[in-house]
Amino acid sequence: MLKCQVCQKHNPVGAEYCEDCGAALNVPAPTPVGAGVSSGSNSPSVSAGAPSADASGPSGTANPAGSIGSLSPVEPDPASPAAPPSPVDAAADAPPSSVLVTPGVTPASSSQASTGDPGGTMASLSAPASSGSSAAGTGSSTPSAQAQARLLTVRYGAPTGDEIPLIGQRLVVGRFDPETGPVDIDLSEAAESGHISRQHGELYREADGSWMVRDLGSTNGVFVKSGDAASFGPRITAPRALTDRDELAFGNARFIFRAT
Repeated sequence: MLKCQVCQKHNPVGAEYCEDCGAALNVPAPTPVGAGVSSGSNSPSVSAGAPSADASGPSGTANPAGSIGSLSPVEPDPASPAAPPSPVDAAADAPPSSVLVTPGVTPASSSQASTGDPGGTMASLSAPASSGSSAAGTGSSTPSAQAQARLLTVRYGAPTGDEIPLIGQRLVVGRFDPETGPVDIDLSEAAESGHISRQHGELYREADGSWMVRDLGSTNGVFVKSGDAASFGPRITAPRALTDRDELAFGNARFIFRAT
């Protein structure tokens, strides 16, 4: 039997390569007569006067068999399968691109990856703050839009549900006339239009946002009843400030002023 010097496998006589690892088997060369081999020894020794087995032969070529019992490394057979790399070597040779990177998550450093510390990645999983949100504790908020002032039509002492929005800074109340032209709040179709002058009154807003009403020299006048009053006051002769829920009368066409 021939013992492989690499894996210690016992192979049959005459085999050139190991059946397990595929390494070349060293076949002992015949010992010349009188070489001084001592009897009873498991490992033959060569006397000092004997030529080295590694020396060149008569033709000058090196002995391919090598020295008897030599433990020099043997080149593996190219045809034999290569042993798989160990898990440690495979992890060390892995390219950096093999690291899985999740969008929006900062990858952990090499020291964190080796120790299993997820501190570097967990901190980056928090959702980014919205660009439109305000910082906590600042107390800032979006101001609400200013309420649209309007007139609520009143008939027979009760609101009808019709509303006239007050859009603009100055609004003339009256009736359309071919000579004087259109007005901002046209009451030509109202049941009380017979008592409305062509340019009856005017509603306008001051710089501080408050609304005022005045008479434009109408025939039947402009009247105001405050929210807590029992009846209308006398015909106004000067601009009058309006508050929420005041009642107005242009002639006998009545409205409720709403600022909210």
